[in-house]
This record gives sequence, structure tokens and C-alpha cells, in this order.
Amino acid sequence: MFSGRHVPELLKIREEQIDYVNRQIHLPAHTHKVRKVDQFITITTPIAEVLERLKRKKQDPRYQKIKDVPWIFPGFRWKESKRHDYNYINSDITRMKTTHHCWEEMRRVGNFEGTRNMFRKTYSTLAKDELKSTTSAIRLVCTANSRDNHQLPE
Repeated sequence: MFSGRHVPELLKIREEQIDYVNRQIHLPAHTHKVRKVDQFITITTPIAEVLERLKRKKQDPRYQKIKDVPWIFPGFRWKESKRHDYNYINSDITRMKTTHHCWEEMRRVGNFEGTRNMFRKTYSTLAKDELKSTTSAIRLVCTANSRDNHQLPE
């Protein structure tokens, strides 16, 4: 939601794709909608906060099952007995596939209406308005293969 990317793209991000030094999350071409070039997401302050929370969650003893899962958004619907099977842990089986239940809980707790897609579209609209240019906003949201480090003001 903080990156303007499609949910399926975000659910395919693995720990090794995160470059904390350069504040980027690298997206190989085969993992996103464009599929022609590698892209990256700039790690802004809100994204850094989410990544930190996810890291703490994996270190929590209550979540031992997901400790070694390489996906930043691990799934929980898999056999815990396979936790030490390297190939199984690194397979697509252990990643989160949908955010539907998370979204419904957020709507219930926050007492609001709307769709997940609405946030991505709002992000791109705000980027366009802030940058005063559709071209710059598209580059910010979609094409990040170049080393231009476009960021929205915090």
C-alpha cells in the first residue's frame, strides 16, 4: 500500500531482494506486471517501518514456523513438520497468496469501507499531484530500473 505496487508483486518479495544500504527492494522482471526489465521500490520511511515490523514478527518465538521462510510476507497454511525442509521452505507454498483476510480485519478494526486496490490508485494519484507530472509519477510507480532515486516527500 505504501509503494503503489500490485499486491501479487509485493507478495513475491524475498528477503534477499532487500538492499537496506541503498534503501531499495529489487524486483526481478519475472515477478511484476511489466516483465521486461528489473525494477526496484525505494524504501521510504513508511516502507522501512513495515519491513522492521515484519522482521520483528519473524524473531518472535510465537512465530517460529515462519522464522526461516524467505518471503517477507510468509503464509501460515503449510505443514509445520516441513519447517526444516530447505526445498519446501523456499518454495512458493510458504508465501502468502492473498491479503483478503488481512484486509477484511483492517476494515473491521478501522471501521471503514473500500477496496485494497483503492489505496494503490490513490497512491498513484497523489504521486502525480505531488510531482506535478504524470510522467514522473509513472516513473516513480512503475519503471524504476534506472538508478534515479525518485521519492515522494515525507
